[in-house]
Amino acid sequence: GGAGSTGAAGHASGGTTGSGGQGGGGGAGGAASCDDLASRYAAALMAASACTAGAANQCAMLVSSSLSPCFLDCMTYVQSDAGLADLKARWTAAGCGARPQVCPAIGCLVPTAGTCARGDGGAGMCVSAALFGAK
Repeated sequence: GGAGSTGAAGHASGGTTGSGGQGGGGGAGGAASCDDLASRYAAALMAASACTAGAANQCAMLVSSSLSPCFLDCMTYVQSDAGLADLKARWTAAGCGARPQVCPAIGCLVPTAGTCARGDGGAGMCVSAALFGAK
């Protein structure tokens, strides 16, 4: 007789498990996404700055130097802009640039030319010759 009562109790607990999935959606996901896109942009910018020192036509593409509301209009030269425009477009579409931000009172360096300089390990990296100016 006791086995029959155990079966009935199993049915009663089965109906409540569906409500547990609700905790996954959080409002803080938007901020993390903006930070993630900015971090990915910074990594892609480093990769885009790789160049061949001494070769012709190096570091001629002008892109944003970061995805920050404060420095979005600050520019730098890179060898390849692959992936950078897509990340910037996704960051902008997510409203990341519209978040309230306290920015430092400094201007951007205005790049005048990009050149490929050999680093310590022999690998080339784009550097931007710049004049100081307001953004």
